[in-house]
Amino acid sequence: MGGTGVIYVLHDVTKPEIYGGLPSNPSIPLSVKLWKHPLKWLGNLAIAAAKQGCAVTALDGSRTAVDRINEAANKLGLSLAAYQADLSHHAIDGDYDSIVAIGLLMFFPQDKARAKLADILAHTKPGGVAAVNVLIEGTTFMGMFEPGHYYLFDDNELTKAFEGWEFLHSKYDESPAPENTVKKFHTVVARKPK
Repeated sequence: MGGTGVIYVLHDVTKPEIYGGLPSNPSIPLSVKLWKHPLKWLGNLAIAAAKQGCAVTALDGSRTAVDRINEAANKLGLSLAAYQADLSHHAIDGDYDSIVAIGLLMFFPQDKARAKLADILAHTKPGGVAAVNVLIEGTTFMGMFEPGHYYLFDDNELTKAFEGWEFLHSKYDESPAPENTVKKFHTVVARKPK
């Protein structure tokens, strides 16, 4: 099976709650979906924005993702250009109406993660929107990080960073991870004042 899914194998499927409190109608939080397949989702987001008439620049570290996005954009005749970039060394080169960073900033050491967030805020045009999703303190799953090359934002760090912006969405999520660990997320979508 590909993708993110929930499968229960139960003797009595009419009452899943009797099996350790399983929910009767399981769902997967958006942040987990993004975390599980960010390349596909971000590519789809870039394509959807371009279909709405936006001129889109997409950056990704994966050659496969960049090729897939560019191929789809070319087939559909969209104003979308995807580029492979080492995002640890990439600086935002202009101002944009929207900037999206899903599951990215926590893969940098603290100083770089904060500098990248400040760069996003600085390069979002007045009246524009930034969407940022990060792992926060309390996350105990560390299997995806290289030692010394990650940063768990504090609970209110995104909220403080976006102070003065109009919050369109702010949500905390938590999801189970391997070996009885947990991933805690904070997602903010906010409009920069004009």
